[in-house]
Amino acid sequence: MRKRISVSGLAARLCALVAVLSLSACIPVYMLPAKQYPAKPSSVIVVGKFEVSPAINVDFEQTGMEGVWGTKHIQNHLVMATSKFPARVNPETMQATEWKDAISGEFGKTFMVKGPRQQTFLRGGAMMADLQKNSRVWFPADKYYDVPANATAVYIGTIRYTRGDFFEIKRVQVIDHYRQALQEFRARFGPNAVLTKSLLK
Repeated sequence: MRKRISVSGLAARLCALVAVLSLSACIPVYMLPAKQYPAKPSSVIVVGKFEVSPAINVDFEQTGMEGVWGTKHIQNHLVMATSKFPARVNPETMQATEWKDAISGEFGKTFMVKGPRQQTFLRGGAMMADLQKNSRVWFPADKYYDVPANATAVYIGTIRYTRGDFFEIKRVQVIDHYRQALQEFRARFGPNAVLTKSLLK
């Protein structure tokens, strides 16, 4: 017997799918995972990690994703807006263009993405809380990293967020996990790959 879906339920799923597709269109296609080393002369590989404590319980803290295609790129992920200018993202007036040069990373896992060769500011991040309602949780940043002239890849550190029961951010730290990141980096790109430390400031 085929399960019936109400018109309102179908509309909610379609809206959620549109949200996933628009989110995917606005974010990952710009700062793609690094696939070769070194990157092109105009680019640099950016290596780092996002952490949040206590960790996200995706079964209870990220809702509205049941039966929606593509949510693996959203669950337990933080999307961090970046720019060459030190301007914050305003959550209340967020535009799609704010995420043109964003880093998408799964909490607790090292990201390695291809970014522009320039001083880069982190403008603030977001995690989807309820996909069907299009509600997000916001993470402050106010950090930047430099790209030394001879660097082919830069390690910017781990941004660790400590949160309260209702996602209020109580502390933001930059942790140096360079040795671990270097191991992962060389496992991916070879034993001679050079990773320059340029921690967030």
